Amino acid sequence: GMHEANRSFEYVKNIISGEYVYLLDDDDFLVNPDMISELKAIAKKHNPDVIVFKAWIKNANNCDYPTSDVWDSKRPIAGSIGGGCFVVKKDIWKKYIHHFGKPRMGDFSFISEVFKNGVHSHWYDCRMCETGKVSRGAAE
Repeated sequence: GMHEANRSFEYVKNIISGEYVYLLDDDDFLVNPDMISELKAIAKKHNPDVIVFKAWIKNANNCDYPTSDVWDSKRPIAGSIGGGCFVVKKDIWKKYIHHFGKPRMGDFSFISEVFKNGVHSHWYDCRMCETGKVSRGAAE
């Protein structure tokens, strides 16, 4: 179920390589073909711990997340940001990924803990992914 899926990220933390980690949910897909090169340029120029960007979420609101009320605030609100909206430096990801292991809103729990601990972030006003259908763990 969803709880075990959310907990599974912690199980594989020792095999993660690369400088940043990006979690793309099974109901999300990338829409920016230049995503990797753009994020690499941001990482090289700003060296942030977290790069936040936009994702179009098809739900009751049909809008970009992070929502405008929390954009650039470093204080996410439940239902305002999704896991497909950010990449995190590997060491930060490993340190906080256990917070993802919640039955619901693991992505929110994770990124909230990351921001609570004073990380350096860069907010990039560009849409990188889209959620085709919010399944909330239901079989598709």
